[in-house]
Amino acid sequence: AKDAATEAKDKAWQIEEATRNAGYDVSQFDGSNPQPCLLATVTFLRDTIQRLPQEVCPVCRKLVLPTDPDDLTLLYKVASSGGKDKEERTEEEKKARRVARGARPI
Repeated sequence: AKDAATEAKDKAWQIEEATRNAGYDVSQFDGSNPQPCLLATVTFLRDTIQRLPQEVCPVCRKLVLPTDPDDLTLLYKVASSGGKDKEERTEEEKKARRVARGARPI
């Protein structure tokens, strides 16, 4: 009796799922094959994130991310430079910070 009830519940769930997925047929409009599945989402994110270091900005045609990881940390470094006062910072540090701030994406 328990197996019959479980099978009936599973069958009802499959019918409900098929009905719900029937409303998501957008492939006839854009040629894609949408899949309500975690694997498709994770695969898309993995492929996108792997491409990110080579992505080029469509406006300025430069790489989106700097090639040197130290430059990337400089983009988001807090204005206070390790306890140094503004007067104690060298001109080179100030210039590097200005350049990095200008390259920061919006």
